[in-house]
Amino acid sequence: ELKQNAIKTFNISDNSKNLLYVGQLRYVKNLKLVLKVVKELVSIDPTYNMYFVGEGLDEQDMRSFVKKNNLENNVHFLGKISDVSLLSGVYAASDLFFFPSTYDNASIAVREACTMKTPCLLTLNSSVAEPFIDGKNGYLAKDTINEMKDKIIDIFKDKEQMKEIGECASKTIPISFEVMAKNTYQQYEVIINRYNKK
Repeated sequence: ELKQNAIKTFNISDNSKNLLYVGQLRYVKNLKLVLKVVKELVSIDPTYNMYFVGEGLDEQDMRSFVKKNNLENNVHFLGKISDVSLLSGVYAASDLFFFPSTYDNASIAVREACTMKTPCLLTLNSSVAEPFIDGKNGYLAKDTINEMKDKIIDIFKDKEQMKEIGECASKTIPISFEVMAKNTYQQYEVIINRYNKK
């Protein structure tokens, strides 16, 4: 239901290869790489679509790049989505969450994607990629246009594996507030005990 609502609201093609990014639209998030990879992918296969959710300082420049390279039919800016259900539907309607940022530490958007069983492509050796194992609960590639492009092409060759990886990610990446609170409490106990021994 969430997926179908998002597809209807944003006219998302259910028969295309849909990539998604959620976050601030700033080049510090490695979004120049995303745009260049998408440009390469579309030149090979026009059924690739890239959806950007969010706002940011570089949005207008990104839109100019899209226009200059005739990518208006393949790159879509959905703006900021505050409705959690609608955003969840966008994740569910996407085949791959493309988040090559080396700037972020622990991205909430990545965990949201995993919650909705959408597999993630991240930059190898980035902080965000730490809990991921390539080919098991996510995909990892080097921080270059060719590496990312080739990885995406390979990913879409096996839809069944994509589904399995999304399922695995949903079980291994998101952490509930209950677990987080318990872990935090245990850390405080360790700190207090160390202090008391002094």
